[in-house]
Amino acid sequence: MDLKNKYMIDGLRNEMPVKTFLILIFIQINIFAQPCQPTSSTFQFSPTTRNRTIEWQKFPEFSLPFKIVWSGPRFGDTQKQPLKHGFSHIGYYEGQDPDLEPKNRAWIWYGVASPSANQPWETIRSPWNNNIDLYKSHFRNGINAVADNFHSTFRSGVPNVDLMIFDIERNIRSNDSILVLKNHPLTPQQYKLLDNQAFIVQYKKDMQNLYAEPFKQMRSVGIPQTMKLGSYADPPIPTTYINYPSLSWREWTTATSQINYLNYDFSKNTLGGEFHNQQDFWGPTAYYFLYRLGIFIIRV
Repeated sequence: MDLKNKYMIDGLRNEMPVKTFLILIFIQINIFAQPCQPTSSTFQFSPTTRNRTIEWQKFPEFSLPFKIVWSGPRFGDTQKQPLKHGFSHIGYYEGQDPDLEPKNRAWIWYGVASPSANQPWETIRSPWNNNIDLYKSHFRNGINAVADNFHSTFRSGVPNVDLMIFDIERNIRSNDSILVLKNHPLTPQQYKLLDNQAFIVQYKKDMQNLYAEPFKQMRSVGIPQTMKLGSYADPPIPTTYINYPSLSWREWTTATSQINYLNYDFSKNTLGGEFHNQQDFWGPTAYYFLYRLGIFIIRV
């Protein structure tokens, strides 16, 4: 099975235009030492004896034919060791990394929807009655922070990284949970008067537009054309933790009803929409207990 069909994106080809994809893996490592013995290997396992140390020299230098981002700790690394050991990008920086080339830079922007100002988007995942000017200021500060992490763009306000990954994750997924907002005091009265189905659609459309806003702000500062923008955990097919057998493979890969509403064109009943059109790549995710692995599919 090829990667495109494995992640159920190109499988929507019967209803949507086919695109080409590259694969990017974003890794956050949090490994706890476990006693183990290799079953058939000449590699001699010798755990480090010092805290806050990654002994890269124990492993041979190598490269991989796809993009993979190191966003784990570096503990004073000034030699950019991840780039010598399979990783194509670094998403965790040391002292503004003065000579880290833009082609090797990735930025994971956490807290995009969370300015810590008790806004409905942050607190109840509502697209309504948010202070948009406050959010624009929050986005502006975030953009400046990205630029200031490198000597080459310090105080310029214009980031220059290869991959920009927005971690938003502030939308309600289920229709039943969306309807709870119908009785919330911060929900506009005109929306409360809608029938349930119209209310759900209104929420999804307004949330999609809100999700697109930080992308628009990032693009408005004149970022390099080579800089690609994408979102974490908001792929065309939403994350499903359980009950995969509930649908057939054909339904998973062709039914427009399975499209994540953030990436849905409501007027054409297909993949698209304001948020979708702002992205250069999509970010499916997968989580595990001893480490976290997020897989991104880059649209090119």
